[in-house]
Order: sequence, then structure tokens, then C-alpha cells
Amino acid sequence: MTSIFIKLSDWAMFAFMIFMLFFVIYFGYSIYSIYQKKFIKSKKFTLSSLAIICLILYFSKCFFENKIFENTILALRDSSTKIFVDDVSVSIAEQLAIAFEGRTNFKKNGSSPVKSISIKIVGDGFSINYLLRQDSRDKNFYWVYIPESKMRRDFSFINISL
Repeated sequence: MTSIFIKLSDWAMFAFMIFMLFFVIYFGYSIYSIYQKKFIKSKKFTLSSLAIICLILYFSKCFFENKIFENTILALRDSSTKIFVDDVSVSIAEQLAIAFEGRTNFKKNGSSPVKSISIKIVGDGFSINYLLRQDSRDKNFYWVYIPESKMRRDFSFINISL
């Protein structure tokens, strides 16, 4: 069974590799121009290259986050998909699909995650694990994490009644 991270389309991976290739070339040329004593002329170039690198990394991260959620929503709409909440099979596919479609990247200030709920979505040939952590202020507001992701921050936020 493959993870949904591996199941991302080939063209998306190709586009990401092209972005990374441009990133390496652009960054390498910036470093090279600094070492060639053209620092005064290349200062604007270096600052602009750093800005472009940050934009590329930000948009590629957003692209892959959206791709993961799109694939999850498609899987939840499939009737053969099984959902496990804390290793117990449940039938909340439509409720989860609506919650993931209405996800947000913003939360109320001053709140923190408290109770954790593990959700595993198993479809035809793939699976993905989510960790939902309940908000300390709003009991229907959850912080969404993907344990398989290399990011150590909250991924997104959803409203759902579990």
C-alpha cells in the first residue's frame, strides 16, 4: 500500500524538480557573483534572488499541501474508502470531506492544541494518516497535522464535530 505522498501525479513532481533546478542554478550564480568581487553590482541581484527563492519554496509548499488535500477529498468521496478514528472503523467520510474542503490556515490567537485524535484514510492502493488536535477554546476546531510530513508545524485547521 502506497502513501498519498507517493501517489502525487508525475507532472507535479516534475514541476517541483524544475523549480528546484532553477533554485540551485539561481542561488549558485548569486554565490558565484559575490565571490567574483562584484558584490556592489550583485547586491540587488542577490536580494532579488533570495526573494524569488522564498517565493518558489512558498508556492511549491502550498501546491503540495493543496494536492494532498485534493487527493484526500477525492478518496473520501469514494465509497470503497475506509476511515479509522483511533484505530476504530467509522463512517464519517462525507463529514470529513466537507471539513477538508472548508479548511483554513488561520486560527484564534491564544488557543493551543489539547486532545489528539488519529485518523487513517485507507483507499484503493493508498493510505494517509492525519493527526487532529482539538483546539483549547473551540471544541469543534481541530489542528491538522500529517505525521508522515517533514514539517513540524500545524498543516491546516478544520471545523468538524467528532
